Amino acid sequence: MGYFPTNGCDISSTKYSTLEKDIIQQVLNGNAFTNPVSEAIGSVNTAISGVQGLLGSVTFPDVFGGLSSAVSGLSTQVDTYKTHSDRVSGANLDSLGPNDEPGLLGLYGIASAFNSAQESMIGGVVDNFSEVFNSILGPADSAIKNVTDSINNKITNFITDNIGVTSGDYPVGFETKLAELTSEISGANTNLGTLISTDNSNYSTASNYVKKFGLGNMILGSQSDPCFGGNLMKNVVCNSSLQQKINELPI
Repeated sequence: MGYFPTNGCDISSTKYSTLEKDIIQQVLNGNAFTNPVSEAIGSVNTAISGVQGLLGSVTFPDVFGGLSSAVSGLSTQVDTYKTHSDRVSGANLDSLGPNDEPGLLGLYGIASAFNSAQESMIGGVVDNFSEVFNSILGPADSAIKNVTDSINNKITNFITDNIGVTSGDYPVGFETKLAELTSEISGANTNLGTLISTDNSNYSTASNYVKKFGLGNMILGSQSDPCFGGNLMKNVVCNSSLQQKINELPI
């Protein structure tokens, strides 16, 4: 409890229904959000573990060295993607991105503000909201499921069929197929990395736009304060081109 007396005081507050309070309380309890791609992440991790075990049982591991390295790289990238998607989805509310990108609350605020700002400036009823959540929407889930299916089928079957291959004594087409599958896994790794970097880049773009949009509105609002804010904008910090436009604003 605090120190100040409250007799005769009125504390401003919002009135909520019981259901609305239940919703907010669930968020307060830390049990509100889920990562929509968590199931897909679990499946690809299971597939990776399985194929790594299989690679560990081949007669000559060096033959499959490139593929093994690619699978290990994918495993690391999947872990990074899980951390990222947990942050973006709100499954982890305490996480920040590599450049201090915020969690769900901050992302939602910027996405919503950017969407409104774009509609104000350009119009057209365009979705400028979902770009910062790209990595947890449909394309991401589909990409993960595709590589999971590839590992569980094409790659597993290939290793199983060639588990006893010896160095320098390859079946016809073996090297070509091995290179193809290694490239596929490396590509999946790159794609997951792109999902992460695209989210963060879109957030940066939206955040910078919202800040500058806010500055523009600050200039407009300052004109109602001619002695101080308006004086600073019109006569001190704005360049001559902007000063001219401000002077043309209706009083």
